[in-house]
Amino acid sequence: MAGTSLAAVGALTGSTTAWGAEGRQAVLELVNAKVDLVLNSFSNPLVSGTVNGMPVHATGSLYGGAHGPGTVTGSLAGQHIAAVLTLKDQVPSGSGYVTTARLTSSVGDKALVLSGTFYLDGQYNFVNGTITGSGEGLTIDLSAKPYSWSGNQGYGAKIEGRYGGSPIAITAEVPPGPGQHGSVKGTAIRETVDLDIDSGEQNGTRLTGSFSGPVELLAVIIGAVAFFAS
Repeated sequence: MAGTSLAAVGALTGSTTAWGAEGRQAVLELVNAKVDLVLNSFSNPLVSGTVNGMPVHATGSLYGGAHGPGTVTGSLAGQHIAAVLTLKDQVPSGSGYVTTARLTSSVGDKALVLSGTFYLDGQYNFVNGTITGSGEGLTIDLSAKPYSWSGNQGYGAKIEGRYGGSPIAITAEVPPGPGQHGSVKGTAIRETVDLDIDSGEQNGTRLTGSFSGPVELLAVIIGAVAFFAS
C-alpha cells in the first residue's frame, strides 16, 4: 500500500436500520450478507457479482488521470452508486512523503465524504495515516497503521476508530501478486466483517465472504480492494 491511500466507492433485503450513538438515524446496515464479487481495475465492468443475492455492477476508473479524478458509477442491489476520488500521491514532506485523498460518494440517497492523509518514509513505506469524514449526520474518525499477517510488509493496514460514535476495528491485507491471498476482517459498529481476497492473473480479483455493517462502508471496502489488488 506504500504510496497510495486506503480511502478510495436504499434498503437492501436482509438489512436493518441502525441508530448511532449520536442520536441520529445511521446508514442502513447489512446483516450476514453474502458477498461474491469480481473486481478488475483495468477493464469494465470494474465490479460485477452479487451482495446478499442481488446484483452489483460498476464501471469507470478509480485512478483518474490528466483529464480529472477517478470516477465510478453503477448500481448496488438496485441503488445507484457514484464515487469521485481525488488523489495527490507521494508528495515530498520532510524526510518522507505524504499522500492525500478525498472520496465523495453516494449509495442511493446516502452521501459519504472521506478525506485521508497517509505518511510514508523515505523508502515509500507506509508509516501511519488518518481518515476523517461525514455522512448522513454522522462523523467518521479513523486511524491507519501498517499491518501484515502474512509477512508481506507494505500490503496491509490496521484501521481503528469511530463511525458515527460506534467503534470500527478492521485489518486489511491485499495480495502482493497474482495467485495469492488476502483478507479484510474485523468489526464494524459491533458487526462482523469477514472477507477473503483472491488475486487472479486475467480474471480479476475475487472478493468473497460475509459482511455485516453499513452499506456505505462495504462500498468503500470494495473500492479500496479494487484500487490496490486488481
